[in-house]
Amino acid sequence: MNETAFGAAYKTKKGMFRTVGQLYKEQLSKLMATLRNTNPNFVRCIIPNHEKRAGKLDPHLVLDQLRCNGVLEGIRICRQGFPNRIVFQEFRQRGEEEINQKNNALKQIRELQAQLSELQEDLESEKQARNKAEKLKRDLSEELEALKTELEDTLDTTAAQQELRTKREQEVAELKKAIEEETKNHEAQIQEMRQRHATALEELSEQLEQAKRFKANLEKTKQSQESANKELANEVKTLQHAKTESEHKRKKLEGQLQEFMARVTEGERAKVELAERTHKLQVIDSYL
Repeated sequence: MNETAFGAAYKTKKGMFRTVGQLYKEQLSKLMATLRNTNPNFVRCIIPNHEKRAGKLDPHLVLDQLRCNGVLEGIRICRQGFPNRIVFQEFRQRGEEEINQKNNALKQIRELQAQLSELQEDLESEKQARNKAEKLKRDLSEELEALKTELEDTLDTTAAQQELRTKREQEVAELKKAIEEETKNHEAQIQEMRQRHATALEELSEQLEQAKRFKANLEKTKQSQESANKELANEVKTLQHAKTESEHKRKKLEGQLQEFMARVTEGERAKVELAERTHKLQVIDSYL
């Protein structure tokens, strides 16, 4: 009887003297079990005053807390129409869509560069044809002047000289006719090439406008994703004090943030290339 009572007292006494580490481990296990069985939500606590008095509200203290916790920034983002919370899968999907849009933009840039090369070749061909026509015109003009000079020098009243003069005048008329036909053909070719260039420039202008709209959408997406990243970073920093497993998730999100910043850098590079492309098109337009 005494041994049984002593054993029960020993167990009770042993249970009473559990260490702080054991108590913390048990509480942490219960907390983790509760978190796994529920959907935790973050609640921001605002201290109304430092005196712990009921009914007293310090506006400056509350405003500082709201500003430091990011509440005011979140409200401003919501008022501008941007999402203040985003699911990771949706964030990942947006990143993939951004990559696809960037690839499409690069493809359009390559197509525009190919069209620009074709336009430069057409301009070079037009320049060569114009130089050739001007050279032919000069040669014919020089020959015409030489014939006129020869006719004036050899002018005589004899029948043979009159016949030679008539023959030379016919040759001059034929040369003039040939020059006029060549000039008309050349002008027709120039007009056709100008029409082709105008059509190509209109298409390039339209594609450039599309590229500008895409750049604006890309900037808007960038701002939205930056806001989402800030919100995710704040949530990670808050949840890391509640459970130890959030540290691994935070590192994973930081890796995704670095990948996103690399994508943003690529978007900026694409923007610079589009600006250079715009400058080249303006130079071509001023030349035409």
